[in-house]
Amino acid sequence: MIELGELHAAIVALGPREFASRLGFKVDRRGRGRCPIHGGHNDQQFALTVKHGEVMLVHCFACGLGCDAIDFVGTLRGRPDFPGKLEAVADLLGMAPIPVSTEPFEPEPERIDPLSYHNVITALRAICLQYRPIRDVCQYLQRRKLLGLAPEFELFALPERAKQPEVIEHLRKTFEVETLAACGIIRRKKSGAFEMRQLQWSNHRLCIPWTSPSGQVEALQRRTLDSSKPKYVFASGVAPMHPFGIERLKEVAKDHPIAFVEGALDVLALTSICRREGFALVPLGLPGVSTWRESWGEICRGREVYVALDNDKAGTEAFAELAPKLHEVGASQIHWWQPTSGKDWGDTLNKVAS
Repeated sequence: MIELGELHAAIVALGPREFASRLGFKVDRRGRGRCPIHGGHNDQQFALTVKHGEVMLVHCFACGLGCDAIDFVGTLRGRPDFPGKLEAVADLLGMAPIPVSTEPFEPEPERIDPLSYHNVITALRAICLQYRPIRDVCQYLQRRKLLGLAPEFELFALPERAKQPEVIEHLRKTFEVETLAACGIIRRKKSGAFEMRQLQWSNHRLCIPWTSPSGQVEALQRRTLDSSKPKYVFASGVAPMHPFGIERLKEVAKDHPIAFVEGALDVLALTSICRREGFALVPLGLPGVSTWRESWGEICRGREVYVALDNDKAGTEAFAELAPKLHEVGASQIHWWQPTSGKDWGDTLNKVAS
């Protein structure tokens, strides 16, 4: 019977670079790279660190992710329960499955279940839509030529800080504070008390729901309107399991062309460009350039696929890695399509729409 300590030791023996490679992303020799949970463009914001030679720790300085390597594997593999994460790690390491111990153990704090999370985010959106259009968020989207598409993709905005206690109070009429904290809506202080005067990440007021193919909200991404870092955040431990815009594939044929872009707002930008130019394809957003999941290959089977990532070195390298995988899963045609103006499709849209 393999013990938990043996798994930690085996992960440490792999080292950060090999560990990351087996999970489908990259880090440098120091264990630094882009966060595979929320994406981003900073190659130094995510860290894999070996502590005392015994355990590998995971931390993202942008989205606040913090855990050990075993919890991290469970999150990435969509198996956060204790037996599931052990099986996922054993599979990653090529070890035999681990029998679940029948001895009593101290349970870990429970993650929010997917349906409850969807209900909380849906309620949050309904509350926020009761406020008058929030000028600074609308102006931000208008500058990026995205305001017209925002309702179609169910984007919404949090009110300014002064009104955020009202939002929390509305939510508390239906949900327990522990549920709101598990969803990343409010913050638990070090003292154990909950912060009720403002929402967590209170300046990140543009809200972008990532959904499942059925339309159930899997993760709420939020963006600040200025240049402060981090620009984008997900709640700790909550990550999208599908590309942004996946629910729109219900409306098209199974062989309808698709394009993969970086991030949700580039989905809106490329959608706008396609409609202007008469291109019949559905853009889908990856959480980050290095966050491809093997299960997403099924989306591509029998389809014409455009890899339309950012016009930079990372985007070019990602195409070189993705193209063979897309061939293997049966994509009918694969195209490399880069933004024609600037780095991303937002830059291109500003150019063609001006």
